[in-house]
Amino acid sequence: MDTLEDYLREIEEILDSCKKVPLTSRISVDKEEIYKVITEIRLNLPSEIRQAQRIIDQHDDILSEAHLKADTIVKAAEEEAKALTSEHEIYLRANEQATELIAHSKNVAKEYNQQIVEYADDLLVQTDTQIKEASESIAEQIEITTTYLNDLRDALYENRKTLRG
Repeated sequence: MDTLEDYLREIEEILDSCKKVPLTSRISVDKEEIYKVITEIRLNLPSEIRQAQRIIDQHDDILSEAHLKADTIVKAAEEEAKALTSEHEIYLRANEQATELIAHSKNVAKEYNQQIVEYADDLLVQTDTQIKEASESIAEQIEITTTYLNDLRDALYENRKTLRG
């Protein structure tokens, strides 16, 4: 089973297959079966959180790669500028080209960095949405399970009262 919906269906099937308590609207539930499903739910809840962590990890790798590329472009431009300084005329022209190349490289790096930041922000928004949805789903499942278990306890209490007279 992979989703909470599957677990809920399993709980419903367990409830549908339970025996009715005579003369009441109550049912007799196999406690171990319910605990088994609850344990499976607990073991499978973190998958959304692991997925969110992978997205965040990718974000860091992308930013690192962008910074490395930007540094490489700037260093290449600086090295090219130094290589062109052998004569005065060439030096002036090279200096002008290097300045343009460095400015262009910085602009490219800045644009690339801005795109990375926007991409990372989009990933973080998606991650936030997934975490929020998972949290809401988990809270809803816990509330449903708690209500169900409280109802079971009430049924058990009523059954005990009936047995004792």
